[in-house]
Amino acid sequence: MRGWQLDRNGFVANYMLAGPDIREYETSTRIPNQLELEGVLRREIVTPKKPTADVNIKLGKEAENGRRWQVWYSHGNCFIDVSAFYSTLQKVTLEAATVLCVPEDMTVEAVIWTYMSVGLYCNGSLVGRQENPVYKPIRKSCVWLPLKKGRNLIYMSCENLGVRDTRNMVGLQIMERRAKITVGLPDEEIQDTAEGFTLFLDQIRAEGDNVLFGCPAPEGTKALFPRETTDFAEAQKQPEWRDISGQRSVKIPSEYKKTIIRTSLGTIQLERMVEFADRYQPEYAPKPASRDGNFRYILEQLAVVNSENRGKYGFGMSNVLARKYLGMERSSDRDLILETLRLIDLRVDCADFILCGLLRYMHNYEMDEELLAKTKEVLLRFLMSLIIQKKRYPGGQLL
Repeated sequence: MRGWQLDRNGFVANYMLAGPDIREYETSTRIPNQLELEGVLRREIVTPKKPTADVNIKLGKEAENGRRWQVWYSHGNCFIDVSAFYSTLQKVTLEAATVLCVPEDMTVEAVIWTYMSVGLYCNGSLVGRQENPVYKPIRKSCVWLPLKKGRNLIYMSCENLGVRDTRNMVGLQIMERRAKITVGLPDEEIQDTAEGFTLFLDQIRAEGDNVLFGCPAPEGTKALFPRETTDFAEAQKQPEWRDISGQRSVKIPSEYKKTIIRTSLGTIQLERMVEFADRYQPEYAPKPASRDGNFRYILEQLAVVNSENRGKYGFGMSNVLARKYLGMERSSDRDLILETLRLIDLRVDCADFILCGLLRYMHNYEMDEELLAKTKEVLLRFLMSLIIQKKRYPGGQLL
């Protein structure tokens, strides 16, 4: 029988995935305690799980959340993990599916591990769920899977509130009769290709400065050397993928700490990251001759960075301030201040941090009339929102 085995702890490790789908989330709910508010919003975003689910899962076909079905692969990971950091509120939806193959009818105990809201369907019927998402700790729900002889479609509909660091994770662990169960993909037409790709990626190993393959790399295999930088502008420069089809190894240049190996055929695309942990070495600052010398050294390190890399955004006020103090202003610094104002207006996570830098800039340096007017406009909006909140919740915490 084609397919994969459960992992050594009984987890299903092979799925097809649609998503995550990420959409801006707005709410009128207001609670002065931020953690309490997030708990309420996590319950608020959940939609009722239907008693049945009729899903047709094919590679590239659109799922219910609007995303297209793809093959999921993550070497050595027993969880589907698409965790992320969200600077503004988002609604996250994720659909996952796998097939459990058994030689005879059987009912087996399983456990859903997740931080998300999950509805689990076996052959179209809702058999288990986790009602509401949580920040932490991870939760478990026991479920009984009524498996019929042959192929059984397991489908999971997942939701979460994206707020700051969010764990979009779900895992399915089979608790009994593991030796009788094999795992397949819902789309049988791509099973052989997916098995071949996962076998190739699983056999990769690092040795010295090289990544070694167990066989020649399949046609269409590429390698990427990711750019690691604290500078947001530099992080946006995408490196090029290098074609390594047919090769048995790849030498990793010493300036890179990791590589990503991607193999693909049509719309099937799987990849694995290989990290060279020994290349992560501490970098020591020079011993300061004086307090002022150390202060200047720190400012110089800030000044050479355009703006701090925050993933989706760049926080540039500390870098602008350092350059201004050192007389190293750039023509782009005014644009960075305007971007700071935009992020404050969006109320992105940690907007109050960059607001402090903006106030320091206003206190110490001059702004042109247009920039000053724009800054006052944004600050007044920010202040008014705090005043309104304080009036609504006189004893509450200002967020």
